[in-house]
Amino acid sequence: MEYPIGWTVYAGSVLLFIALGFRVSKPWPPGLRRVLRCLAVATVVPIAPAGAAGDYLVPAVIAALFEGVLQKSGDATAALQILGISWGLALCVAAFLAFREERRGGRA
Repeated sequence: MEYPIGWTVYAGSVLLFIALGFRVSKPWPPGLRRVLRCLAVATVVPIAPAGAAGDYLVPAVIAALFEGVLQKSGDATAALQILGISWGLALCVAAFLAFREERRGGRA
């Protein structure tokens, strides 16, 4: 029963983190704001397999930190690959949003 409760708490934390990030970054320049918002979402949302057999799913950033730093024989490769792909996609989304805004002439 703890597994669904843990994911519910994590989902709530992610939504709160994203909402606060959007609120805090309002006065920043649009280009920086767009990139950092996309990277923040790409950091907290993806999940990765954990455990020796990969039988559990955990947030990728937590798996990368735990497997890479805290475990002596941990292998953070899968989590880091997932994070790298999500960051690459986030940068592509940020570039697309910048292109779309430029194309519209800066109007919303």
